[in-house]
Amino acid sequence: MESSKTVFRAVALSGLLYGCAVFCSEPLDFSVTTTAGKEVLLSALVQGPLVVFYEDEAGANENLALKAALQRFQSHVVAVAKVAGLDWFPARGAVVRAVHDVEQRSGVSIYLDWRGAVGRAWGLADRGSSVLVLDRHGSKLFAQNGPLSRDEVAEVVSLLTRLCPSVVIPSC
Repeated sequence: MESSKTVFRAVALSGLLYGCAVFCSEPLDFSVTTTAGKEVLLSALVQGPLVVFYEDEAGANENLALKAALQRFQSHVVAVAKVAGLDWFPARGAVVRAVHDVEQRSGVSIYLDWRGAVGRAWGLADRGSSVLVLDRHGSKLFAQNGPLSRDEVAEVVSLLTRLCPSVVIPSC
């Protein structure tokens, strides 16, 4: 019996070390960095339903239709920049400045993923744009790599509308 407990602990520990729970469908918590250099846990960002855009520079324009459709949900949207491999001098400083400029223009918080943890945790593409919708507990409700179709954009907006009934829809 002791042997099976040891094996279970070893399997559980190895799962934790690789950033995913062995018996759960959701990844464990991990940190991203603000443009001011502060590390924050993803769980700290999930105060309610959340749409996460996980993008590199080339993918920033892939899901413009969804970004426009989510304007009224801006408090439920964050972006995570795919910057793994750019954490060296002087690239890091240039990347932080460029992302900070985009953050200021867009009004959306952008976090930096220097280690690629977000992509690995949810199996997202290394390049381009990926979209995640998380519920208030951080569980994944929707995930898609690449540009979303019109139907997928409608699905995300509908999902967020159901999850955030208190968000006021502007009149036309």
